[in-house]
This record gives sequence, C-alpha cells and structure tokens, in this order.
Amino acid sequence: SLKTLMRWVNDRTTSLVRLPRWVPTPSNREATRALNRLNELVEGLISRRRGREREYEDLLSMLMLAEDEETGERMDNQQVHDEIMTFLMAGHETTANALTWTLYLVSRHPGVDEKLNAVTRDLDLRSGDPFDVFAENSYVEKVIKEGMRRYPPAWVVERTPVKEDVVDGYRIPEGSIVMIPSVTVHHHPEFWDQPAAFRPERFSDEREDKAHSYRYFPFGGGKRLCIGREFAMIEAKIILSMINSRFRLHLVEEPPIDHEALVTLQPRDGVPVRLEAR
Repeated sequence: SLKTLMRWVNDRTTSLVRLPRWVPTPSNREATRALNRLNELVEGLISRRRGREREYEDLLSMLMLAEDEETGERMDNQQVHDEIMTFLMAGHETTANALTWTLYLVSRHPGVDEKLNAVTRDLDLRSGDPFDVFAENSYVEKVIKEGMRRYPPAWVVERTPVKEDVVDGYRIPEGSIVMIPSVTVHHHPEFWDQPAAFRPERFSDEREDKAHSYRYFPFGGGKRLCIGREFAMIEAKIILSMINSRFRLHLVEEPPIDHEALVTLQPRDGVPVRLEAR
C-alpha cells in the first residue's frame, strides 16, 4: 500500500495535470484502495488498544497516554491515527534508503569498513539503553551521517512562505512552494572539502562547531524539523551495527549504482551484494 501511494504521489508531483483523487482514474482508484487499507490497519490498532494503554510500553501507548501540559487533555482517535500514519509513511523507506546507500558506500571503502567493524564487533546491544551504547561509539553515527550527506533520502525539502519575501533579488510570493535540494547543498564545494569523497571523519565535533548550521539538513530544519529524527538515527545505528558486525558486503555489480529521485532518493534497481560471514 505504501509503495502504491508513494508512486501515486510522485506521479502527481511531476504531472502537469493533477486530477482530484475523487476522479475515478485507474491510478486514483488504486491509491484510494491503498489508503483505505492503511486507515483500516491503523484504526484497528487504536481500537484494540483503547482501555489497555497502560499494559504496553510502546509508541502507540505513549501517544494515547500523552497529556497536554496546560489542559491535561489527551489526543482523540483521529489525532493518534494521524501520528501513527506519519510514523508509518515517513519512516517506511527513508531509513531503509539511508542504510542501503550507506552500506553501498562502506562496501566500496575497505578502510571505512574495517574501522567500522572494529567498533561494531565489540558492541553489546543488549547491555542497556541503545542511546547509552552508542553515546560512546560515535563512529557509527559519523558513517551514517556521511552516507546521508552523499545520498540524502529526503533529497529535497519543501517550504511555503507565510508572507511575500525577497531572497538574493528573487521575489518569492506568499503561498508558493520553495524547494531546497539538500542533495545539492550536501555536495557544494563552498561547504564541503572534497564533496565527492566518502569521509565519515568530516563529522568530527570540532568541524561541526565551525560549520554552517544549514550546510547539512537530511531531516530538514527549523520548526518543521523531522519529528522522527532521533528515532530514525537510533534504528539506523542499531541495524548498521548488526549487519556490519556479522557480514562483509561485496558489490555484485560494478559501481556506480544508478539513482532515482522520486519522493525519496533510492537506487533505481536496488544494490545487489554478496554477503560474506566475518
């Protein structure tokens, strides 16, 4: 269902004529069926949990038990539904793409692979809170950050001005859509030394302190910064560590892998690899 909707959104974004979803074209009907399936899934999760929120310690129960600091009110079913849909939709293929591109780059750089494995093979992910485990092992995070610099899953960020503005001599009307391509900024030589190189060390604390705050924005920025940023980073660090500690990846096909800029930046035909047990 998510793949169907992603394809539908991308087609609408690039189409000169955008018919309303109620017009019964084949693609609109397919998208409506997919959306209905997702709505039914989420509504079922919520209805089965109502009255049993305190029996579980997971994201759904946290959302259902959250209270407004000023009013003490909790979210109604529609609000919880929208939050869960956001996590399902926004986190479905973004983290997967980030990991795919990062593993692709690591497999092409044996030195990075060896240094990463020196860290991941000794990690004990069952020893406690994952945030504490990775707090002392920042190299895993540097590798993922550098992977998202080279291939940001959210390759373009959109914003709508609430009032007319002028930027660098260009008039930007109120209500227009401004598209900021992170994939371009992430490779701009004014902000990055050797931007085509894969160098996780560039994300050292000293360099970050001196860097422009918006030279790197794989999760967007400002008040609309991605709400799932910390969630995405911790799951990416866990998965990358588990894969790298167990396997060495060898590309089946010669690089470069062709990319496709749809809703997310993804490899056009996947990244075929051969796994070698370490």
